[in-house]
Amino acid sequence: MKAAPAKTGSGRLLAGVLLSALVALGQTPTLVQSNAALGTSVSSLPVSFSSSNTVGNLIVASVRIATTTQTVTIADALGNTYTSAVSQAQSTDGHQIFIFYAKNIKAGTNTVTATFSASNAHAWLAVYEYSGLGTTTALDGTAHASG
Repeated sequence: MKAAPAKTGSGRLLAGVLLSALVALGQTPTLVQSNAALGTSVSSLPVSFSSSNTVGNLIVASVRIATTTQTVTIADALGNTYTSAVSQAQSTDGHQIFIFYAKNIKAGTNTVTATFSASNAHAWLAVYEYSGLGTTTALDGTAHASG
């Protein structure tokens, strides 16, 4: 497992689209912290936040897996509930991108883990904590496309 900056990859773009939808609802998100990791031939990939999460904030998790057929689940050390916002298979290069979120999170030291349905050759997980968002507003729509 190798650390990677959370600012790279299409996952950040998709996370930005999700946050844009929340801004359209009159909320103002502020990035609190982020981190990312790459994994080679892994069945799960953990990423820790450098500081404790703050109660009531939002976590966005972006995942890239190197197949178009595997599935992925997200869990964290604090027991927050993650909801799938959107996913997209990229058939031209054989990978998938997923965005999950957990709203109204619990406070504390936290590690988010992506668990794959099989060993994944080139996995990537980035996690972002945001403040300034409502604790009950649910995502009301998504869209995705390839190409």
